[in-house]
Amino acid sequence: MNMNLIPLDSPYWETYTGAYGSVLLEIRILMGEEPISPQGKLRRLDMEEKDDYQIAFDNLCESLSHQMTCYDALLLALPYMVKLYQQKKAEGNFNWQVNILSQAGICLATDVPEANGEALEPVPEEIMSGYNAAVLILKELAQEFILENLDQIGLLDDDARNYLITGLIAIMGDHLLANVLVMSCWDEDECYLGCPDCDFCDEESSLTDRKVQGQLVPAQVKPWDGKSFDDPLCWITGILDKFGAEAEKDFITCYYGTYTCPECGRKALMLDFAKCYLFGE
Repeated sequence: MNMNLIPLDSPYWETYTGAYGSVLLEIRILMGEEPISPQGKLRRLDMEEKDDYQIAFDNLCESLSHQMTCYDALLLALPYMVKLYQQKKAEGNFNWQVNILSQAGICLATDVPEANGEALEPVPEEIMSGYNAAVLILKELAQEFILENLDQIGLLDDDARNYLITGLIAIMGDHLLANVLVMSCWDEDECYLGCPDCDFCDEESSLTDRKVQGQLVPAQVKPWDGKSFDDPLCWITGILDKFGAEAEKDFITCYYGTYTCPECGRKALMLDFAKCYLFGE
């Protein structure tokens, strides 16, 4: 599959920008087209020691997903992120593969139509074709990564594993669930519910609250065959089950389950109630 890369000298880089302006410098550094130079961290709370190359990558992703907002620069940057992943995969660099899949997925998780509305101007075909091809290629690469590295994924600490799984969920196509997972930090006490049919809104609900549990029917899980990705609930819970992550598995089954509004009786996916709370009807 051909993946069009917008040239680095294209004026599009000044038009399609991220939260902090053009992301061209970071792309040039990551592609080896610009000398690696010191940059200040955009993620101010990140206290981990990192080299300037890693900081450039982090700053790119922060600019593409700041406050879980979808920025136009993602359309140009994603094909380059896929190219970077392919380079790191060829090098056998597991940590960088985890890093790119996690971060690229979080960037994709911002692309929720209900949150972003409609584009004011049509996007040129040369940009959209490259972006759409990158989405499909990244999905194939993510599936290969899971099947080839399940044991290594299990060696990650819980936070890194959950962050990776969140990114993989978005890459596989469920941007809404990934967005909710980012917003909730996989915390059962961060459960946001809003009903599109009435004024019901609960920002302090918890999946452990009996009132919530009384209105919730978790989704039924089928065993994962270890190779198919057609059923999101199946492969996500299959991976979590492999690592004994029962709390996270329960979290996913709740959001794929059905919830009944305690005020008007509307019954829908728990994700629909979360979507209504986060993005409106």
